[in-house]
This record gives sequence, C-alpha cells and structure tokens, in this order.
Amino acid sequence: MKAYLIDKDSTGKAKGGWATLERSQLDAGELTLKVLYSSVNYKDALAATGAGKIIRRFPCVGGIDMVGEVIESQDAKFKPGQTVIATSFDIGVSHHGGYAQEARVPAAWAVPLPAGLSAWEAMALGTAGFTAGLGIVRMEANGLTPANGPVVVSGATGGVGSIAIMSNDPTDYPEDGFEHMNAIAQEFDFPFPYVIDPTQQVARAYGAICTPDFFGFNASLELQYRGRFDESRKETASDSTRDLFHAMKQVAETGCGPREQIPSIGCSIKWIGE
Repeated sequence: MKAYLIDKDSTGKAKGGWATLERSQLDAGELTLKVLYSSVNYKDALAATGAGKIIRRFPCVGGIDMVGEVIESQDAKFKPGQTVIATSFDIGVSHHGGYAQEARVPAAWAVPLPAGLSAWEAMALGTAGFTAGLGIVRMEANGLTPANGPVVVSGATGGVGSIAIMSNDPTDYPEDGFEHMNAIAQEFDFPFPYVIDPTQQVARAYGAICTPDFFGFNASLELQYRGRFDESRKETASDSTRDLFHAMKQVAETGCGPREQIPSIGCSIKWIGE
C-alpha cells in the first residue's frame, strides 16, 4: 500500500515522502481500516516538514485523523464494512496515521460515522472542526447564551492563548486594584485579557504562590509548564533566555513541556486577611 511516511534524514531532521508498506507493518490495534479520507491539519504540516517537533516515533505515517471502512475487526462493537472516524490520541504522532491506503488503530480510538454525515464531510470538518464543535458543546454546558453578553476568545489563530489574572488583595493593596490594572493594560496595550480574582479562589485552585506565577497548558488542558518568564529579576536582562516563550512554543507544537523548568520567583500573593 502507498503511505506518506515521515522519517529522519541524514541530518536528523524530520522529512516526509511516499513509501510502500505491507499490512504487517501497520501498528497494533483491533481495527484494520481502508482509509477513505484524511485531512491536512497545521500539526500535520509541522510534522511532515520538520518545522515542529511533532513526531514522537520515527518512522511514522502522517495524518492525525482519518475516516475509513472496517476491513477487519477484533472488537464486537465494530463490524467489517462499517465506516468509522479515528482522530487524536497518538494517531500520526507515535502511531501510523491516516496518510495511507490502510490503517490499523485501537478500537477505543474509533467512533462510528454519525448518521447524516458523509465520509468526505467528516474529514472536511476534520480534527479542527471537531475541536471547535467541542468548544461549542462546552460553552452550552456552562450555560452560555447570547443574553449573557460578549465572551473572551483567545488562541483563535491556533497558537497559544493567554490570560493574566490579578489575585492580590485590592483592599489592602489598592495599587493592584481594577482601576490601576486597567491603566496598566492600556499603557502597555496588552494583547490578552487581564482580569481580577477578587475572592482569590482562582489562585487557590491553581495553587499559585507568587507574582508572577505561570501555568502553561496543552490543548487537552494538561499542565505542561510551571516555570519562570525568563532569568530577569527586578531589572530586565537584555540577553536573557525566553523560558516561557520557548516552553509554550514547544507545548503548542508537541503537546509536552520541557523537562527542565526553573520555578518563577517573585513577591508572594497578597492574601486576604494575611
């Protein structure tokens, strides 16, 4: 079968190209599929070109999603001839993906093609459409309606969304109050929401300790970074390493943060009543 296989070249850089595979070379799984369609995601482009550290196992067939017809099934929930969708998990990252004429995946990674949706439409929407749909479902579950007013949207470009939260006690420390926050945000033209945590419940829920305290999550809302902004202290170090920037760039590309992380240092949070 033909497959778009991503491997390392002589320099160690990821590089994709067409190859011929035997069914016996497919990864383990209860479902063997005849792939009908797959989509091209930003993540796929990063993986195939080596622009991002996406692939966690070489060689690996690209394509982080697929829709296909079941050829063989070792799971009672799926029958040969049934059309299924498989997306996310390790597909196209450390498990052969959808850029092949056939694929084999664990049954737990597959769902039946919903009624009213064609195979082509499923991959026209793809992982990106599925993710957007989950966002809508979550908003509805949280009771969001047009009557509730405008909402904040961050990370809409597919990059890293950010939000800054002020958790200091504004009563005893009015310089950290909302009016001053608004002035600072306007002065420096913050490109992200800057909000106040008046009850300090958010800070306590996160286990925040100091200001600033950074929490970097991946797309699955798994904490991947709890480190410093850079090596600056009170004075900005002009040649300092951009720890937070590089860490979140890695998280956006791979879903995982760096192994070595240096804790953030700053003033302790001004707790209410303390």
